[in-house]
Amino acid sequence: MSDEQYRDQKFQSSVESLKASIQSGQAALKSVILINGVASVAILAFIGNLATSEKSKALIPILSCSLAYFVFGTLVAAMASGGAYLSQAAYSKANQEEENVEATERWEKRGKVFQYTTIIFVIISYILFGLGALLTYKTFLNVG
Repeated sequence: MSDEQYRDQKFQSSVESLKASIQSGQAALKSVILINGVASVAILAFIGNLATSEKSKALIPILSCSLAYFVFGTLVAAMASGGAYLSQAAYSKANQEEENVEATERWEKRGKVFQYTTIIFVIISYILFGLGALLTYKTFLNVG
């Protein structure tokens, strides 16, 4: 294998690796938006049902806290989605600034900031889902 073939193979491998990373990130974003959004709707429907029963109304404030976790989890996940867009836009701009090294470095730095911010937002969103689920679980345990 010649050096040129080796470099070409390495480049293709890098491209495929980047595509896999992007797909994994998109799946994580979709997943966290879905689980928090569905949990929000489910808890909201359950709270609506509890509001019709005098005996169960005491649970509404506790479950409202769970709802808040899920709603904020959805919001943070949506912000992560925006961050992913901004990250890719910055990296794209960096690639367009080939001749200006300083501008390229600036755009790459912005891309990394958005990339890491997006990752942090996704993690926070998963944590918010976990907290909401735990609070809901503890509420159901205390009811029984």
